[in-house]
Amino acid sequence: MKPKRVHLLGVPLDCVNMKQSLERVDDMICGQCPQAVIAINPEKIIKAQSDAKLLHWLHQAGLLIPDGIGAVVGVRFLTAEAIERVPGSGNGDVFVKQLD
Repeated sequence: MKPKRVHLLGVPLDCVNMKQSLERVDDMICGQCPQAVIAINPEKIIKAQSDAKLLHWLHQAGLLIPDGIGAVVGVRFLTAEAIERVPGSGNGDVFVKQLD
């Protein structure tokens, strides 16, 4: 099941915690169409403001995890969604274990 997707300064971001992100990755692995998992942090949000290609790819991604605390706080403040940080680089091995 696709998570709720919100927009922060025009940039999409999925409202997931670690457990939900792992479930989504599992769903994506079982699917027939390859999809990207992209970590969203404040730097990516700022870059997407002026990079149409990046923004396009973000909209196409299968999962946009809230990686940076600035992105998490921004979503909490602007949308009142209770999301938590899901570190991308530190949990790559956790995502890969989903393949087993």
